[in-house]
Amino acid sequence: MLSTCFIVTKDGMRRIQETDIPRIQGFYLVGQSFGDLMCMMPTVHKVCRELKRKLDVWTLRPEIFKNDPHVRVVRSCEPQAMQDYVNAGNFLIMCPVRAGNQKSQADSSLIDYAAMNVVMLDEREKRIRLYPDYSERVRVRDLMKLYAQYTKIIVHPNCNFPIRTWPQERWRDLTRRLLEDGYMVITVGRDVENIGAARDSVDKTMTAFDFAGERFLNLINKTSLHELYELMKYVDCVVTVDSGVLHVANATRVPIVALFTEIAPELRVRVRKGTVGYRTKTVYAPCEYQFCSTRFGMRDNRCKQTGEKYLCCMPDVKQVYEKVRESVTQYARNKPQGAVGAHT
Repeated sequence: MLSTCFIVTKDGMRRIQETDIPRIQGFYLVGQSFGDLMCMMPTVHKVCRELKRKLDVWTLRPEIFKNDPHVRVVRSCEPQAMQDYVNAGNFLIMCPVRAGNQKSQADSSLIDYAAMNVVMLDEREKRIRLYPDYSERVRVRDLMKLYAQYTKIIVHPNCNFPIRTWPQERWRDLTRRLLEDGYMVITVGRDVENIGAARDSVDKTMTAFDFAGERFLNLINKTSLHELYELMKYVDCVVTVDSGVLHVANATRVPIVALFTEIAPELRVRVRKGTVGYRTKTVYAPCEYQFCSTRFGMRDNRCKQTGEKYLCCMPDVKQVYEKVRESVTQYARNKPQGAVGAHT
């Protein structure tokens, strides 16, 4: 273990030596997105177990490791603070989520990439888990009591990356169909434009998600990461693109309908309950060069689409809608009587 990893010391970065191990006090996690950093959790946890001690974590997303029993202290990556930390003689394991040849991403998931050159993980050790505190669990529980009678669908209309963004008119059409069928729809995420807003005060036109009624609940920008994790305990399906929300859902047993455009699904769908893609249905439109950016190497000249989005693999509303209904039906059939939990 750790024979090939790099460490950060007061003198810079270098390859680890056997005599360095007693001085390792933490991790420097290199990454910005929630999904990437969540994929580093199994690496952190196994190293802590192997070293038989808790370690510090330096990360741009410290909230991910909140309440984590494997970790001693979680710190934000403020450069001077981290320099003072290593100047005091502490060593940090450098843990990037991506390493080596980018084209080889088609051969491995982000969890495997995070562990590369640090520690070997078997499938049982690739589990991701978040740790909501008592107040977060109670808040979500009390909110969901108000909607206990409904079959609930989480919809995550992500808009962070153009190439992974389903058009808002498709999200709206899907939501409308689900509401008309009697489902409850809960929108989640952060910084999503025009979701659940009222009529525009200037031209009085309807915004993209101007739904009303008890069965539409807008939680955009209204949940913490851990509250979202807890919320998934109470719903019957999560619909999302390749995103941080997908990684949160992968940490539970909740049925998932995952929309894919450019990234091959096997790189993002996790092993849950010992099965790859457990309770997960992936949706995409067939293409002659399916997922060309990961299977053929950064699209080269194979993608037939023009413009910057390259959405040749985008599914349509009917595909997604049918997968949601299928997932909910199968989940209801296999769900233990009286069960509300979806966590692994």
